[in-house]
Amino acid sequence: MFVIATKGASYEKVVSNIQEVKARKGKIIAIVTEGDTVVKGLADHVSRSRRRRIHLFPCWAWCLCS
Repeated sequence: MFVIATKGASYEKVVSNIQEVKARKGKIIAIVTEGDTVVKGLADHVSRSRRRRIHLFPCWAWCLCS
């Protein structure tokens, strides 16, 4: 599963969803805010980003998945 898990209003829900996927032996690729240790501990692959670039992620993720 590809996930954007940056600090924000939905962060806790995203972490919960990641935990569910991991419980079912799923693989996680995550983009996180610099300094995030929670998702880093759960994900199989992590890319860190500075807060100012977060607005570009939805477009970038769509391009990767297309």
